[in-house]
Amino acid sequence: MDLSEVVKAMLVPGSSGFLLLGLTVGLLLVAGERIRRWGVRLLGLLAALYWVLSLPITAAGLEAVLDSGSVALDGTSPIQADVVIVFGGGSETFRAGDLAYSAPSESTALRALEGARLYHLLGGPLVIASGGPGGEGGRGEPESRILRAVLESNGVPPERIMEESLSTSTREEAVLLAEMLSGMTADTVVVVTSPSHLRRALQSLAAEGITAIGSPSREHNASRQTRAPLLPGDQALGDSRQAMREILALVYYGLRGWLAPVGP
Repeated sequence: MDLSEVVKAMLVPGSSGFLLLGLTVGLLLVAGERIRRWGVRLLGLLAALYWVLSLPITAAGLEAVLDSGSVALDGTSPIQADVVIVFGGGSETFRAGDLAYSAPSESTALRALEGARLYHLLGGPLVIASGGPGGEGGRGEPESRILRAVLESNGVPPERIMEESLSTSTREEAVLLAEMLSGMTADTVVVVTSPSHLRRALQSLAAEGITAIGSPSREHNASRQTRAPLLPGDQALGDSRQAMREILALVYYGLRGWLAPVGP
């Protein structure tokens, strides 16, 4: 993990890095007699923050804030797409000696399934699987290859799949995808990613001159067990952490000028 990834981990509320940083600062403040009350306040605020973030109602609210309002295309959509772009959403690489196996994250699997559904719905468009090296530290297979495997297992012919395998961020994906599309005839482009990520994906592509239609995948697996909205848990904390990461990414991308409005 490089320094930028460490900084990101420390800045995302809900992450273990953010928690450890807050605890460290709080305990250092408590150790000083004159500033002890500030340490107590900080530790109290930190505990309250993580309690709130671990509530399913909080996670659902943050995801709703990020939702772009786009709905998945269906049989009533009068669209003939030329290209469907499927964004990767993470992977995990398992290693044992010299052997390794890379598996999709929940987000990547759901995005690939939506891409396969659209392939069959929209008359067999070209599908671009997008995502560079995944796994811990980017040492696993490219996410594009993992997406390809899921797409092919759900009926998308290998010859109808292209891969973008170099990107390590949404920004890089937008730049590289724009280069790929510049050499194609693609009047209608459909983007598939998670609902909470779709706004950034579409606006990043728009900043590179690509106007696309969004068709979000499911945010979470349909078989996931739901918990009482006010009962805290690890699952909700993870969802809140991911939503906070996306909110901070939107702010950062906006400040860097990497986003552009998406046309009607």
